[in-house]
Amino acid sequence: IARNDAILAQVEDAMSLSTEPLDRVFRAVGVDPDALLSTVHRQGPWTLPDRLTITAVLGSVRLDLSEAVVQSTRTTIVANAVMGSVILRVPDGVAVEMAGTSVAGSRKVARRPAAAPDAPVLRIEGTLVLGSVLVHRSRPPARGRRLR
Repeated sequence: IARNDAILAQVEDAMSLSTEPLDRVFRAVGVDPDALLSTVHRQGPWTLPDRLTITAVLGSVRLDLSEAVVQSTRTTIVANAVMGSVILRVPDGVAVEMAGTSVAGSRKVARRPAAAPDAPVLRIEGTLVLGSVLVHRSRPPARGRRLR
């Protein structure tokens, strides 16, 4: 057992040394290396700021905005994905604008009904490299000031 522990300790040390430069690169561009290859999911009532930046690298981010409380009538989400996906659930009645740069990436708004002229606007921008942004629609909740 002691020999196995020693071997495992050497492997852990080697892995730490080999990934250390990559960790520094990711941190330098604002990506938490511990968030790689993971899924982040947010739903229920929460406060959506006027501007939100999210990044999916080899993983996914799922945000349900159906019950989100918004700060203004125009919100921007900067959605960056590198070999990952960003999936948003947005209530009907919200105008969705998509912009940004894609390198072998895709952006899609499912079921895009026409929004009223005074409807809140959700602008989704960012960079996709072999990644995707998908917007689904949902019915807005009946109570409170929500994104609708």
